[in-house]
Amino acid sequence: KSAAAVNAERLAKKEARELVGAKTGGVKPLIVCPRETMAEKPTALAGLLESQGCVGIPGALTPETAAEMLAYANALSDEAKREVEAGDVGFDESFGEVNCRGQGTFGRRQDMWLPVSNPTVQRALREAVSRLGPLLREAVGADALLHEVSTLVSDPGAPRQCVHADTIVVPSPQFPNASMAPLYTFFIALQDVEDGMGHTVFLPKTHTPRAHELWNSPQRAKERFIASNDACESALKCGDVAVFDSRLLHCGRENSSNKRRVLFYFTVSAQHEWPLPNGKHGSNSIRAEDFGKWTLRDFGLSDEGDDDGASEQQQPRDEAAAVEATAPSGRRDVLAGLVATAAAGSAAGLVGAPRARADGADGAGVGALSPEQLVAAKENIVDALVNRRYYVTGDLPEELVAPGAHFIDPTTDVIGREKYTAVVSQLFDPATSRFDLLSASVTDDGKVFVEWRLEGDIRLPWGRAKVRAYTGDTTYTLDSQGRIAQQYETWSISAAEALFSIVPGWDALGLGSPPAPPADEILRARASSA
Repeated sequence: KSAAAVNAERLAKKEARELVGAKTGGVKPLIVCPRETMAEKPTALAGLLESQGCVGIPGALTPETAAEMLAYANALSDEAKREVEAGDVGFDESFGEVNCRGQGTFGRRQDMWLPVSNPTVQRALREAVSRLGPLLREAVGADALLHEVSTLVSDPGAPRQCVHADTIVVPSPQFPNASMAPLYTFFIALQDVEDGMGHTVFLPKTHTPRAHELWNSPQRAKERFIASNDACESALKCGDVAVFDSRLLHCGRENSSNKRRVLFYFTVSAQHEWPLPNGKHGSNSIRAEDFGKWTLRDFGLSDEGDDDGASEQQQPRDEAAAVEATAPSGRRDVLAGLVATAAAGSAAGLVGAPRARADGADGAGVGALSPEQLVAAKENIVDALVNRRYYVTGDLPEELVAPGAHFIDPTTDVIGREKYTAVVSQLFDPATSRFDLLSASVTDDGKVFVEWRLEGDIRLPWGRAKVRAYTGDTTYTLDSQGRIAQQYETWSISAAEALFSIVPGWDALGLGSPPAPPADEILRARASSA
């Protein structure tokens, strides 16, 4: 083993042990969207993929086609290795370089390119394109080029990979005048991928220029960035697919089982020609005879919805709008006349019309903070949310907050940390309240964005009331020292419903939205509702 390979494997183990998911509640399941939902709302799903950078879909291949592909891939692997060892063909005519492949010519992990002209490969591509047609049509279009057609083979003993991206983000410092459309890679399992066989781990929302800037920071800052970012993993069954933006940070887990894991994959993009030297962009796992040759139209995708899916509904290409469009309207405003009574006493300070968002107030502005400062600020906020639980305790450290910070949510608008923490500490009972952090990221405009789930008991003049579980997100605008200048929340429930839920008998009336599911189910639930 080379020194570089040894160092890479050592780094991958450290990332697994100390970094990935360390500050965000561990590695969560990949968002999974049923094929039926994809067929009904492809625009919403494309928006989810665009914002998150990854999503899972069951049943991209039938079990029969997956089994046929698996048998072919295993036979081709044996044949291709024999040809390379005999010197009949070069290694780079059938195999690609792969992160942390292990010892020897082929190692324990291979990127084995597939001949698109082979009838088995053709059938698998045609079936996958048909079954994923609504998403493909919306995300890249029928004329999208196949940039890769290959398999990832992970044999027993394959080491864990380092966190990496398959392609860089451009424009970049190296290529300031370049531009690129997304490359989307489709990992399809040809067998059930059991725990131990090497699930793929993704870091959602890391396919942006800002995320790559932070990831390319000095090692210590890079590690802090990885540790404070959300993480999820695919747990694919036979025929399921994990779709991801090639710029997204990800890694393959080690194969500690006694079984081979084979993923059939292809990568597509609406952009055919790439502006980087020699056309190379990091996703080039395709045979020379197939390079630049095939589009999705060659495998049956048309401009109209005539593939294996329901007719498309017009949706705004925006994840939040899609979720809102499908949220239950309920009868949230039926008891509007009770708000004044319900909000009496200690809750009165929370009542008020929703305030407009003041994005520029006291903020540092884009580029004012270095990548290291942004990572540190995000890590401090995550620590306060997870370890201090300040959303239910009010224990928000003074050093994290700028003087005159603005705290805004659908029912609250206060200036100053002291006022905000006083309200929170008096309102919630920390012993019976629960806050779960779902994700945390740095935005392209230099803010910190988190998603969360909250439930618990609040103290009222007449006793305690149960707050039904709900979800929300918070955007933190930072000052020039990386402190919170503004905290702006949005919720999955309306301000009226939040107030109504504390009225005795509300639950018995069956009004309002159902409670949010447990934290480990929320990502799947959001995908279904999108």
